[in-house]
Amino acid sequence: MQHNLVFFGNERLASGCTTTLPILNALLKSEVNIKLIIISEKGTKSRNKRELEVEEFSSKHGIELFIPKDTEELARKLFETKAEVGVLAAYGKIISQEIINIFPKGIINLHPSLLPKYRGPTPIESAILNGDSKTGVSIMSLTAGMDSGPIYSQLELELTKKESKQDLASRLGDLGATEISKLLSEGVPKPKEQTGQPTICPLMQRSDSILDLSKPAEQLGREVRTYLGWPGSKLDLELKDGTKLTITVTQASISDEKHEDNPLSLQTSKGHFNIEKLKLPGRNEMTTKEFLNGYRSKLRI
Repeated sequence: MQHNLVFFGNERLASGCTTTLPILNALLKSEVNIKLIIISEKGTKSRNKRELEVEEFSSKHGIELFIPKDTEELARKLFETKAEVGVLAAYGKIISQEIINIFPKGIINLHPSLLPKYRGPTPIESAILNGDSKTGVSIMSLTAGMDSGPIYSQLELELTKKESKQDLASRLGDLGATEISKLLSEGVPKPKEQTGQPTICPLMQRSDSILDLSKPAEQLGREVRTYLGWPGSKLDLELKDGTKLTITVTQASISDEKHEDNPLSLQTSKGHFNIEKLKLPGRNEMTTKEFLNGYRSKLRI
């Protein structure tokens, strides 16, 4: 039986990441009728804020894209769709119980962690930053509480501890898309309440971007992979003229010993932090070798 469905969100599962829209594309191929796509705000084509992939998707497939002004307007629009079920991935706002109750079969939410671990806005970043050996996706029944609804299913993903935020967001999105399609096609089971002690992950702050060499190299490596895209990982390099040059590190490795062929192999409180790729303000990403071709003689190293 074909479901009439409303989709909430832009599928960008972490800040600063892009998406190939695995859930929407999977739904498009399955036995559902996507009546409406709802987002909390549009992207832009500006340099710092990219247009949302979901905007192009809605235009290409002739599916209405809607940004509600308030709960009352959203409720009116949803009643018009006569949709039985909602699917949500990265909507960015709390959905009230009043809205959830409009759907006879509720709203299915993808959360990129093994709930109740990492409830909140940054589960992908938290898994990388904390050096977890595994994470996963939880397909849950949305409730008005923050990520506290009962679980339909969970899928685990082993981590190599080399993943960037973008890598992990993409893999978890693909994993969740397959599971949501399966649930809708085979019939949604009764969800089970979450068990275990919840942990809450915090919002990222712009101040998180500062790399502190008094930390261990391993922690700095995690920060680079966690904050890639936003807020970035910034480091001041001293120049011979007494000024400082701020770089954004985009790729780094760690080692016990200094890499003698890399002047940007920096001593930390434990180990060496080896900068491999970086960006200068207003410039594209470059390798450390490319950077040193222009700046080696200016650096106090």
